[in-house]
Amino acid sequence: MQEPRIVNAGVDTLKINVCLIGGEGEVLKHATIPQEIIQVCQRWQQEAKIATRPVATTYEFRNAHLLMYPNSAPAWNYILRNDCLEIKLEPRLPLSVIAKITLQSSYLWTVSTPKVAVDEVKHFLITQLFGDHLFLQIAQLDLCVDVMNFIPPADAQREFLARPRKKQKIEVSEKHKEIINGRKLETIQFSGHGRPFSGKLYDKKAEIEQRSKKTWFHPRWQQKGWDGKADVWRMEFSIEREGFHDVKIEGVYHALENVRRLWAYCSQEWLRMVVPGQDKKRTRWATHPTWLLIQKAFDDYSVSDMDGLGPLVREKTRESNIEQIVAQIAGCATTLAAWEKDIQAHSDTLDEEIFSLLQRKVRERWRKTGIVVQDVVQEKKLLYSQA
Repeated sequence: MQEPRIVNAGVDTLKINVCLIGGEGEVLKHATIPQEIIQVCQRWQQEAKIATRPVATTYEFRNAHLLMYPNSAPAWNYILRNDCLEIKLEPRLPLSVIAKITLQSSYLWTVSTPKVAVDEVKHFLITQLFGDHLFLQIAQLDLCVDVMNFIPPADAQREFLARPRKKQKIEVSEKHKEIINGRKLETIQFSGHGRPFSGKLYDKKAEIEQRSKKTWFHPRWQQKGWDGKADVWRMEFSIEREGFHDVKIEGVYHALENVRRLWAYCSQEWLRMVVPGQDKKRTRWATHPTWLLIQKAFDDYSVSDMDGLGPLVREKTRESNIEQIVAQIAGCATTLAAWEKDIQAHSDTLDEEIFSLLQRKVRERWRKTGIVVQDVVQEKKLLYSQA
């Protein structure tokens, strides 16, 4: 049996509440967004509603326009996105928070450290939106460790010990929820989404293959010894606003400075994988050797020095999307040929006939629908941050 090995560790999700501060440095309890920002957002949202699609704004982040979406969110009036950020603006209720920002996973793994990402976001907020009287409050932080050759326990209910920070009861269904695909265990959830602390152990290699297509993780794993075949499981802890309040952390920079302490709490006190023993008291059972490895995954973590994937993330995402689209076109082209009576399956020029048919039908479609191809391509370049 191959020894378990850590092949990746870091911050996978980061959400920030944006607050305004007064002259004494205090957070304003009922802050409002400058009216000129609201007016341009209203105009862009109206354009998006008329077009029934996102429209480009003049805001840019990392050389990609932010798009205004036609819909709003349950608690927010405006939604802006590009491939790095999601920004929700203007809460529907009077709050101290004027915006909520989600830093996309792909962006976080692109930069050298999460602090660099926060610095870039803060600069964007100061120069393009709100000015410099800002306080960035931590809203959510997801920490993860990827382990090669990890073997999940046969009895998760017995071999995982979960303990809430407060003394409230955690139901078994909330504490351990197993998700099976076929006969293979793929996910174990601890507690639930939206709780102060929650966790999830899942087959990251399978998740990439079947869902997220985040193949840009592969080079990072390979740098740590992954052979391209071994299973890689991810242990992920999510800490939300109430959890940070419990541990007396408010600012996003303060949270990032305490990543090691947060991981230690989550993996040592809040959740632990054990080796079943003879003692009737499970809390006395020894910590599993693989879990000891997981507990130490952030020991060398530094706020100022990590290896980011740089432009590789965007390039790998682009390549993956192109590959999927080509596969769809190839499948649809042969299906179209099968339905076309004038095309013979055993023709020596079958591929040329298929491409000719496809070209003719697509052009007919564009002509009937009044599409100006150049405009649509430009719009989609903005939508997918390729302009």
